[in-house]
Amino acid sequence: MGGRRGQRGFTIIEMLVVMIIIGVMVAIVVPRTRVSKKMYVQSTALQLLRDAELTRNRALAQKKSTRVQIYETANTYACYGDDDGNGAIAGTAAERQFLRVGTRVFANGVIFGRGNASAGIPGESGSGAVTFANTRIDFDTRGLPSPFATKGTIYLTAPGSPGAVYAVQMTAAGSFKLWTYLPNGTWQ
Repeated sequence: MGGRRGQRGFTIIEMLVVMIIIGVMVAIVVPRTRVSKKMYVQSTALQLLRDAELTRNRALAQKKSTRVQIYETANTYACYGDDDGNGAIAGTAAERQFLRVGTRVFANGVIFGRGNASAGIPGESGSGAVTFANTRIDFDTRGLPSPFATKGTIYLTAPGSPGAVYAVQMTAAGSFKLWTYLPNGTWQ
C-alpha cells in the first residue's frame, strides 16, 4: 500500500481560505489609512499656527520685528525677520532666511477660503479668507502685534471639500487659536 504518508502541504481550499481572509483584512485596513482633504486642511492650518507662533516668539527672543505675510492668490505665506536691525521689513530674501521658515506653499489642494463657513468664527467682524489688514501679521520687538491690538483670522479650506474649514485666529494680545468648522454650522 503505497499511500501518501509523510507528505505535507496545503490543499487548494486551504489556500483560498487564507487568501480570502487576507483580502478582507486589506479591505478593512486600506480605507482607514487614506488621508482625507479635511486632514490636509487641518495639517496646513496647524503648520500655519506653529509658524505664526514661531515668528512671534522670535520677535520677542531676538528683540527684532517679524512678519507673517499672506499671499492669497498663490496660496502661500512667508515669515520674515528684521535681519539688519533697521526696524523695517522689506520682504527681502535675507529677511525670509532670518527666521529659517522661508515660504510655505500649500499642497494637496488647500487654499485660503471659508468654504461652507459663511459665518466667521465667534467675535470675528471681518469678511474674506484673511481678515488682517494688508494680509499680514506684524510683531514688534516685544512680540506684540503691530499696530498694537491688531487681531484677525486666516481661513483655510479645500475646493473639493467645502465643509473642511479651519481658521487660525490671532487675538489682540498676540496669542493664537485654531478653530474647526463643524458640520452643524458652528465653530469649535
